[in-house]
Amino acid sequence: ITYRQSHSVSDNFGKLHGKYNQKVFNSKFFEGQILWVSKWVPQVMMVAMMLVTGMLVIEGTIEVATFVPLVNTTKSFGPSLSSFFSMVFSAFGPGYAAVTEVAE
Repeated sequence: ITYRQSHSVSDNFGKLHGKYNQKVFNSKFFEGQILWVSKWVPQVMMVAMMLVTGMLVIEGTIEVATFVPLVNTTKSFGPSLSSFFSMVFSAFGPGYAAVTEVAE
């Protein structure tokens, strides 16, 4: 505080800065949740797909030549999805989300 500024200016700044910090925290928490989901959803999907199609291979409904490319495609889907969400969040960043929330 300088001699030209009052305590109300300092209080307003403190409140605004507190809002900003809360929004950054919320943004980072949301980012962590999205990255966790983007990492685990493809894994769960792959396990379910392997169980279902594995049973179909055992029954003879589909051939092994169909099963193997399907497994490989599903395995490569997980890292692609995770890297996409990581790229989106690193491009916009938590600061952008926090500033737009405080500005509203």
